[in-house]
Amino acid sequence: MQWWNRSTPVGMALLAAAVLAGCGTRVPLDQPTPRMTVPPPPLPEPPPPLPLPPAATPMPVAPSAEAALPPAPPASEAAPPSTTTQTQPGVPLLPPENGPLMTEQRWLQQWFEGTPVVIAPQGDGTLLVEVPAEFCFDVGASAVKPPLAAVLTRVRSSLERQPSLQMRIEAPAESGGPGSLARERSTRVREHFYSAAISPTRITEADGLPGAPVRLVINGGTGG
Repeated sequence: MQWWNRSTPVGMALLAAAVLAGCGTRVPLDQPTPRMTVPPPPLPEPPPPLPLPPAATPMPVAPSAEAALPPAPPASEAAPPSTTTQTQPGVPLLPPENGPLMTEQRWLQQWFEGTPVVIAPQGDGTLLVEVPAEFCFDVGASAVKPPLAAVLTRVRSSLERQPSLQMRIEAPAESGGPGSLARERSTRVREHFYSAAISPTRITEADGLPGAPVRLVINGGTGG
């Protein structure tokens, strides 16, 4: 008869221990002990997007000064332009702002700005172009010097562009010299205005004061 009985509590315990010992898996001693990998903590969820601000309402723009002006009257109701220039005593007569004489004045002033040449409107409505005597002729001679010739070339261009303009040449004689020298010099100046676009009747000549600058007096065709 066997010394143990399966039905006894001791026998049952021995049987269970034998079963567990046969089913266990032995791990070789020469292999490293496996390490447990800890998963990283989950990333925090991004915050919800902020709501966009409402679109800005544009500020009202004030109307321009031109828009505030009343509309121009029809052409039939507009006053006709004046054809005469009213002047007061003692007030210089100036040519029209957009007239041919004023246009050429601005053009000549641009050419000779910073030089001794004078480009100036006169009180009688004429335009004076004045060149100092030392740039015009040699002493006792009537040949035109290069500086004066350059001025005459520009003035001739103005007369060619504006057929209504007229001009008076005032060439001087030498102080104490013969008066005929003034006429000879005036003739030499006039030769620079020989052009198919310039009628000889548009140019007149006069004796200048002895030793004075050469003067070219331009008017708008109404005398002067």
